[in-house]
Amino acid sequence: MKVGIERICVMLLLGGYFLMALYGVSSKSMTYDEGIHLIGGYSFWTLDDFRLHPENGQLSQRMASVPMLTMDTPAIPTDHYSWANRDGWSAQAHYFYDLQTEPIWLIFCGRVVIILITALIGLLSYIYAKRLFGICGGFITLVLFCCFPEILAHGSLITSDMLGAGTFLLSLFALGLVLEKLTLLRICLLGIGAGLLCVSKNHAALLAPVASISLILVTILKPDYLIVWRSKGHRARGYLKTFGMRLSALTVAAILAWTVLWACYGFRFETYNPELPAPNANWDWDYVLPAEKISADLIRFTLNHKLLPEAFLYGVAQNLQNSHIRPSFLMGEYSFTGFHAFFPLALLFKSPIALIALTLLGILCLFIWLKRSGKDLLQKEQQVTRMILTIPLVIFILVYGSVAINSSLNLGLRYMLPVILCGLVLIGGMAILWRRNRVGQIAIASLLTLYVFESATAYPNYLSFFNIAVGGSQNGYKLLVDSSLDWGQDLGALSDWLAENNAAPNEIPVYLGCLGTENPEYLGIDARYLFSAGYQLYYSYNMPRLEPGYYVMSATILQGPYQTVSRPWTEEQNQLYLHSIRELARLFNGVSSMQLLLDKIAQNNPQHWLKVLRSYEQLRDERLRLYLIEQEPVARINNSIFVYRLDEQDLVNAVIYPQIGFPEKFPLRQFKQQIERSANSHS
Repeated sequence: MKVGIERICVMLLLGGYFLMALYGVSSKSMTYDEGIHLIGGYSFWTLDDFRLHPENGQLSQRMASVPMLTMDTPAIPTDHYSWANRDGWSAQAHYFYDLQTEPIWLIFCGRVVIILITALIGLLSYIYAKRLFGICGGFITLVLFCCFPEILAHGSLITSDMLGAGTFLLSLFALGLVLEKLTLLRICLLGIGAGLLCVSKNHAALLAPVASISLILVTILKPDYLIVWRSKGHRARGYLKTFGMRLSALTVAAILAWTVLWACYGFRFETYNPELPAPNANWDWDYVLPAEKISADLIRFTLNHKLLPEAFLYGVAQNLQNSHIRPSFLMGEYSFTGFHAFFPLALLFKSPIALIALTLLGILCLFIWLKRSGKDLLQKEQQVTRMILTIPLVIFILVYGSVAINSSLNLGLRYMLPVILCGLVLIGGMAILWRRNRVGQIAIASLLTLYVFESATAYPNYLSFFNIAVGGSQNGYKLLVDSSLDWGQDLGALSDWLAENNAAPNEIPVYLGCLGTENPEYLGIDARYLFSAGYQLYYSYNMPRLEPGYYVMSATILQGPYQTVSRPWTEEQNQLYLHSIRELARLFNGVSSMQLLLDKIAQNNPQHWLKVLRSYEQLRDERLRLYLIEQEPVARINNSIFVYRLDEQDLVNAVIYPQIGFPEKFPLRQFKQQIERSANSHS
């Protein structure tokens, strides 16, 4: 293929990806992590302070917030309590909805930046696959990349997932190049790539074992090493000598990566800008350090000797701690320690059927190629070079996959994006079959066509895509939730549905339980909040009196992985629930205002009433959830939000006594704060 035609085809595919991602995400609301990423990045740029969101890579936060630097947007309010308390979630809610900002426009601009970066990652995937399998392999990989629903979904959101996966791929490509031949440019590429990886995703440390294993295997495979310096080449031979030279090259690249990491933190160890208001308290390292002694000791040693920036180390520690105990859901089951089968099954559920077929066909082609090549495989210089570039990909998939399988962080398939990118590059190896016979070309072309069609049918709901083998997207909520399906992206669509189906004068109450950090009121949703999740957390206790109306739950809330009650529902829980109803009926009897209620609680064992309120909230939420999940919704909004219509009898069947609760305009947040202060003062 001529160079000009090749470039045009590549640009057309990447342009198609850009348009699909842009139009797909333009109708989506702010997802759970986007706001805090945007505010975090803006604070990094404008305040040179890293307190708000250190647990996710700062590179994506900085990149997404670049458009804000060109706009007339308010400064981050350092006099707000969220700044002193290092509370990024409160900071984003205050910045977007209390100040004079346009969150929809800010989020959209940030998403455009991420989509452009993802397109560059697609170009990198093409270059890598082309280097391994030729132009044909590059185009197979690029088509798969541009139409993969998970990439179209998360490659357009303001999070660190796609950028982290892309910098992993860049680092692996550069690692293979350095192990194959030493040049200054290749060392710089590896060092910069690894450095950007460190500030993109906090599990960048996995690159170290991948590089170590790849170094050993490449040295065994090719015990000679070409070193190019100022256009002059020198070839080192022998296992020890080539191992030492390659190790030295990796060491130089590691030092460069370390420098890049420090540069992103302004070469300052301290998290806080000394010219800004200090936090109320420093980091609680004893709380955040991971449970494993080795990891904790290593982080503490690095911290004490100031080998890495404080904010970076805190983010790493927090992620390690969170990876061990985290609520997760898989096919109706719940766990706090994760499921070993979670990521393999998620990959099967959310991959187009055609891609699964292409993967199996690619593995078959690989075995056939290896068998036919036999001893001749290592005799050809070109084949050896391809194997050296392939080794880091294969080792990474094995290392990252084994860590992911044993992790409790089962929040979504997005955590497997680095593996997905590597797999798409390797599937480009089907170019071998394409070049061999006509039947292979027809099979690959047919599967690619089917693949593109499957992806097109998901538009614009790429995040909630599930393949037809598991019942399609409408069945997805039974298999996976959270960022694999429901991340708050369809609140805007819910607003449109309510405007059409619940408008005055026939408007009825709406009760909302939705995962997300978007403010429903900003979108025009007039609802009473159910469940403590996302933005609605600030309104807990979320115990309004229940009346007939629409009960709206997103898939994650409906399946309840973040509910703190034990499963399944037992008679003991039922008795505890009935007891809490009797207690609250006694509490609310004859009370007509918040002040009277607070006085009654303060005079009668506030710790007891705090316990009763929390218990009732959790148990009523669970009963209502269990009732709704057995009902047929009146509407499914993009398969991520479910709308139910309940009457008086439904409510009695669901919660027994729906009249227990707070009036509609009751100041729940202030009540919660005051009752907790009262309980603490009596403890």
